[in-house]
Amino acid sequence: MTPDQIEVNGWIDALDQREEQLSQYRGQLDQDYPNWKAKFDLDHTDRGYHDARREYFQNLSVILQNVRLSFIFMRDQILDPAWWNSIGVKHSAVQTVETLYGYQTMARQYSLKETASIAEQTLTSIAFSGHGQFELTSSDGLANVSGYVLRRTSVSKDYKIQFHVLSQLRNTIHSNGTFSPKKGGNTSVEYGGTTFTFDVGKPVGYDNSMMVYMFGWISEAMWKIVTSPQVSSIPHCRVYQPQSEPKE
Repeated sequence: MTPDQIEVNGWIDALDQREEQLSQYRGQLDQDYPNWKAKFDLDHTDRGYHDARREYFQNLSVILQNVRLSFIFMRDQILDPAWWNSIGVKHSAVQTVETLYGYQTMARQYSLKETASIAEQTLTSIAFSGHGQFELTSSDGLANVSGYVLRRTSVSKDYKIQFHVLSQLRNTIHSNGTFSPKKGGNTSVEYGGTTFTFDVGKPVGYDNSMMVYMFGWISEAMWKIVTSPQVSSIPHCRVYQPQSEPKE
């Protein structure tokens, strides 16, 4: 096994650990879901009646598995000279490494975009539920809706910075991977030993370690949100369906 294959195997193992964490969360929600269905007579044929809290962890698991499969493809295909020969391409070591890095970049961008998207949808579903303190009627994107929900739960101080970072990272996708804030300048955020650096006009150093780290903290943060007294008491959190593309 080549050093590159060993490295990719390490990322696959790290993603597997995140999947184990997600499986525990999904298992607990699945135990509760039959009670929700019986109590509120939810209709499985209408996605709008699916509970957003349960849907979130299912969707995040799908994203993680897609990224994991991408890394398996990198290990088993891209790093195998026989695969290049099978498709009639005369490869070189440089071409292999460049292709490997390209696929990793695509996997990271996919995970970032989709993770931010489902977090925004779920938090919007909670904020728009009309139950208890959650009576939001309009939103200006992930930063706005995450701040709204966090302020109304008991986890705001623990995860405010991370949701801010997630929003900033997601916005770089729409500016060719560079940090282009509407206002403000260079900034950096450190959390849990990981430093996120944002320099105006420069690419954000979002690497595989940060991607794996993000899968961990976002699932933990969302779990604490959906199980908080304020959110868990919502009888049924209908999945929010936006009428247009969400704002950044």
